[in-house]
Amino acid sequence: MRNVIFNRICIKFIAIFVLLLIMVLPFFKPNSISVRCLRDSDFVGPPSAETRMYRGRYNLLTKATDYVGVDSPKKAAELWASGLALRSAAMQYVVFTKELKDKYSEHLDSFESNWVTGQSSPSVQRFIIYNVDDIDEYNARVDLIFEIGSYHGGFKFYPATLYIIKEDDFWRISKIDAHREVLNHAYFPCTTNNSQCTTDDL
Repeated sequence: MRNVIFNRICIKFIAIFVLLLIMVLPFFKPNSISVRCLRDSDFVGPPSAETRMYRGRYNLLTKATDYVGVDSPKKAAELWASGLALRSAAMQYVVFTKELKDKYSEHLDSFESNWVTGQSSPSVQRFIIYNVDDIDEYNARVDLIFEIGSYHGGFKFYPATLYIIKEDDFWRISKIDAHREVLNHAYFPCTTNNSQCTTDDL
């Protein structure tokens, strides 16, 4: 008996709910409903202790890269290319000049990349350094070829040229001219319609 009474109450409740829904829906227009993601500006007040802690670590670590580096143009090219293959913006960042570091970090932070670059597929499979030109004691040029692709879509080869200078005691990359596919994997913007792009566009 109780089950019968309970079932009748449930049916009445559902019927009332459906009736109310039918009555209310006509007042809602599709274009009157909007959805917006939360932005930083939606949150009022100082950053949390955890945010301050990670921001402090970030600043210290990026500043520390000014005091470490490599002792040859070839090693700078190898480290940058390895970072590209491993999808690590940090490995790429560490061998940039101070000017390029500032531009690159600001660009990465603008779209919250978490400093992970490239994509899983197609991806950078390997690279070859085929020319190291020591222009003088402060300038060098390194030419590379990158193999990018996937097992499903095939593989292609793309060129890149690094301009490397002696900054303080270390060799650092000041400019990269490369095929847009290479710079896309580094998350450098390519603002031209040409296949060749440069970090000067940053």
